Amino acid sequence: MEDIGWKVDYSAIPPDPYLIKDDSRKADVERHFGISKKTVNPIGLWMFESRESAGSPIIGYPLRYSPPAGKSGGITGLFMKKEIQVPVGGWLYCVPGLKASGKNGKESNRYTLVFDVRLPKENTFYCLYNTSPYSNNDGECFINPDGFLGSGNNGYGSVKIEAKRWYRLGIVVDADKKSRRYYIDGAFSHEVKDVDMDGRYSIYNAKAAAPILCFFGDENGEDGAIDARSIALYGIPLDDLQMRKLGNSGNFVFGL
Repeated sequence: MEDIGWKVDYSAIPPDPYLIKDDSRKADVERHFGISKKTVNPIGLWMFESRESAGSPIIGYPLRYSPPAGKSGGITGLFMKKEIQVPVGGWLYCVPGLKASGKNGKESNRYTLVFDVRLPKENTFYCLYNTSPYSNNDGECFINPDGFLGSGNNGYGSVKIEAKRWYRLGIVVDADKKSRRYYIDGAFSHEVKDVDMDGRYSIYNAKAAAPILCFFGDENGEDGAIDARSIALYGIPLDDLQMRKLGNSGNFVFGL
């Protein structure tokens, strides 16, 4: 507009809520995250410590944000201080890029997810991830109103997750062993043996028609507003020692 004589005060223009810049640490993942050719590494790693780069992948594909019905905006609009807060009815999603895995599996049946999260309040359902491409099904991992991690009948642990405190929560899925194992700050919580090949807990592989994985969304409101600092996705089921190495949310070493 300045070429036709108009003066523009660019400082008064709000930032584009959909613009995501690269995280500068992406250029040296070994120094910042302990990730190298010699380590077992995530295939997806997202940090939410900066408004400008929230949703930009350290590794993998970008995260996108689906706002609640009737709302608009991008993932940068969720930023608070050193984290984002995903509201009720909203969710994040990405193309995880996983390969088919598991014996005769057509989808990804062996993986690990790690979340750094904080609950704003107690007595609420929180959802961590949903394998339905549009979060239009029941989520796969919850924190229930009693503060316990898990899902399904008899699928919750006994270690309470308290509000207003950061936790690193891990879910290891291995359909070959019919297993889903849960971890809190690197410590084993519990195991449930009910995982079917290409069933509820499988993630669509990269060649599927809708190879999308959703975070923090549920189809019927069991997804309270949740604070998140990071998400990591590994394309294999990590073992107890590797989960212990990941430790708590104060640890930034994701190469194992």
